[in-house]
Parts: sequence; C-alpha cells; structure tokens
Amino acid sequence: MTNAHSDRCGRRAAIRLEALEGRWLLTGGVMRFGPPAPVALEGSPNSSVLADFNGDGKLDLASALGGSDVGVAPGNGDGTFQATRYFRADPDPFFPTTLAAVVGDFNNDGRPDLAISTFSTDAVSVLLNTSEGGGLSFAEPITHGAGAEPVFLAVGDFNRDGRLDVATANIAADAESSVGILLGRGDGRFEDLRFAAAGANPNSIAVGDFNRDGVPDLAVSYSADAGASADRVGVLLGRGDGTFQAVRYFAAGTTPASIAVGDFNRDGVPDLAAANVNSDNVSVLVGDGAGGFTPRATYRVGSKPNAIVAADFTGDGRLDLAVANSKGNSVTVLTGRGNGTFLGANSRRNVFPAGPEPSGSLAVGRIARRFLPDLVVPNASNRASVLLNRTRLPIHYR
Repeated sequence: MTNAHSDRCGRRAAIRLEALEGRWLLTGGVMRFGPPAPVALEGSPNSSVLADFNGDGKLDLASALGGSDVGVAPGNGDGTFQATRYFRADPDPFFPTTLAAVVGDFNNDGRPDLAISTFSTDAVSVLLNTSEGGGLSFAEPITHGAGAEPVFLAVGDFNRDGRLDVATANIAADAESSVGILLGRGDGRFEDLRFAAAGANPNSIAVGDFNRDGVPDLAVSYSADAGASADRVGVLLGRGDGTFQAVRYFAAGTTPASIAVGDFNRDGVPDLAAANVNSDNVSVLVGDGAGGFTPRATYRVGSKPNAIVAADFTGDGRLDLAVANSKGNSVTVLTGRGNGTFLGANSRRNVFPAGPEPSGSLAVGRIARRFLPDLVVPNASNRASVLLNRTRLPIHYR
C-alpha cells in the first residue's frame, strides 16, 4: 500500500470516527419527544409542578391557574392524568391571582405541600397536603405577606435549621425589597417577612450553592424595566442565617425571564443558563466556585423564550436545557456536551411542538415512569401539554 493510499484511508477512517462521535454527542440516537398531549384545566396555568401528592408512587401535576384555584391532576403512571381537581389557593374574594407554584415539605410530615404566589394580594399561600390512603386533599391555605407582586418562588433551607424556607421574586418592588425571604417554622407557617436587596423588578429566582460553602445562594433575573439590573443575572450569596450578601451582577441577554441551575461542565460547580425573552436566545454562565460567573456562549432558540429547565433528557450523564418559546408554540432542547457548551437549535433535531402559547415554568419528571425525564408545558389556553420523552438511550461507540 502506497503512502498516499494509506493517508487517504486514514482520513476516511478519521471522518467515519468523527461522524460516530458526533452521533454519540447527539445522544447515540434520535432525540425525540411525543406530540403535546393536553391536560384540561379550568384556567390558564402560569406555573406547573410535578410531585406524588397522593402517595401512590405516580407523579401528579399541579398548576397555578391565574384565579383562586390550583388544579391537581392525579397521574396514572403511564404519561396520562386523571381529571383535574381544584383547591382554593387565593382566598381574596375580589382579585384572586395565583401565579407561581413550588413544592416542598413545609411541615415535615413526609408529604409534599404546595406554596403558591398570589400576585394581586402580595402574598404566598401554603397548601398543606392532607392526602391519605391514595386520596387527594389539601388543607385551607395559610397566607403570608411576600412583597410587591411576587411572580416567582424558590425553596431552600436558607438558615440551615432543617426547615424549608421560601424566597419570592417581587416584580413591582424597588431594589431594596425585591426578594422576600420567608423562614419556615417547620409546621407550614413562616416567620415574619424579611427582604434581601437584589435589584429592582426581578422576574424569576433560583437556588444553588454557587460558592460551595454548603449554604444555599440565590440567582435572580430581571424584567425589561429593571434599570441598573436590566439584562443581567443577580447572584446573592447566602450567609447561612437567612440573610444574604450584596447582590453581584453578571451579563446575560436581553431581558432574561427564567434561570436554570446545573453543573454544565461537570466540574462540581453550579453554572447558570438564562432564557432571554427579548433576544430569542439562551445565555450560559460558567461558575468559578467562588460565587462568580463568566459568560460562556449564547444559543439561538425560538421566539420569545420565557422558561428554561436543566435535566439529562438523553441519558448520557450530561445536563441538557429545555426552553419554552412562548411565541413559537415550541420547546427547544439544547443538548449538553458536558463541557459547558451545547449543540445549537435545529428544527429537525431538537425543536418540538409544545401546545399553544407556552405560558409559564416548565415541569420535569418521569411521568411515564421510564428511564428518561418527560416535560410538562403550561399553555395559555386552559391546558398544560405533556411531552413524553421518546429519546433512544445512548449508544456508546467507544
């Protein structure tokens, strides 16, 4: 064999190997989500969460519906849900407005409870789970003041006392009272509201240990009229007593509307990803382990991305990002490479129908009890859409 022929064979082999490695990075098969299956709701959901509320081993779907109620649809464990049941979450008789929903065991009885922000009454309602014997029930809401127009909630043990606390993003607040902190008593009630100065007009909030000191920290994004904090992500490092250090700002895209936390480069340090609603892209910020972040890259997604969540949708051990495109009626899934970068959007590969007008935070969980996580997308048209994960498991060519 001549040297020239040997070189050509080597180049062809390298190309074949590169193609195989590329396909391995694309999850070893075809990323695939099923068509959006609607869950009927009496109201337009602003937020949806998944948890096993009735203790039958199957994930149930709870949605804050914009009015007085939370709708809870018991799961069948096969990707479908039973008829939705409704529980009062905002007792205001005049302008009830349920907006954000989070799950936590707020009274330490081993059952998941709900906390719901009530926008028009500047409060948080806690619905303690009273379900028994496979039934589904919640106690009457316990309400707590939260700050000016809370639009997003996050849960963590901010003072490290073993009791869950709640942080609120108050979109109508000034810079000094923009995040509300409710420290849990462990019985479903909270201490008096205190504030953290996080910059004006926050629109979402997330929890992570960004400086690896064992204390939960906060990341905040901001609305378009946020002044000095606009187009940035704010990070507040926790002190471990329920208070936080001064906010530090890091550049994102135009009007970040939602934040995902995850270790995207697998170095043991949490990173951030922000869905930028007015620049139609996602910003990835890599953590340095001391509470600082460096912008890594931006990725074009669909029109008006308003929600983002991190999960391993392909089963390859690398975190991916699912992004709801509110004006594109779609979800874009950015496949993680495991080094802090992601494969870009491709309409044939990783953009999926998500029902009309995705309208709130995404929920992730194994609804059909298979290996890979599924997605739930709240829609503005009295429904939530279930997208079952049909991705093939990774094929390792090495």
